[in-house]
Amino acid sequence: MKTKLKYVYYCDFCKKRYMTKSACEKHEKHCTLNQDRNCRLCDIGNTYTDIREMCDEYEKRFVLVEYEGKEGFFGDKTTIVPIYNKPFTLQNIKDDCEGCPNCILTAIRCLGLSFWYFRGKFKYDYKKDLADFWHEVSEREWEEAERETYGY
Repeated sequence: MKTKLKYVYYCDFCKKRYMTKSACEKHEKHCTLNQDRNCRLCDIGNTYTDIREMCDEYEKRFVLVEYEGKEGFFGDKTTIVPIYNKPFTLQNIKDDCEGCPNCILTAIRCLGLSFWYFRGKFKYDYKKDLADFWHEVSEREWEEAERETYGY
């Protein structure tokens, strides 16, 4: 019988498990629970969102409180209580993130908001936003290629 001792590496933010240090370090740079992350989509879309600053501002607009009752998915027993005169909507996050789907997801996760809350109340669809983002990028690249080829 052979036995080997191996190191297991965990992301400091989401606790995802890796068997190699380099893979874990690469993941941590882009983890959607890391407020100081490097967004790969913002690099493509030529935008930049300061998630930490944005989340600090949003946390002043609402409070998460525990409620009595049946637990939701994944044991979620929190709800949003908006602070008077400071509305908070998904559109605020979308505008501040300049439409970047990964930054929107990061803001939702870093604020501690339930994905099911956003999926149910705000009808947020990450997959659709991501598909729309890639469609815009491909359209822009197609137009640039046409300009270079035909001189439009």
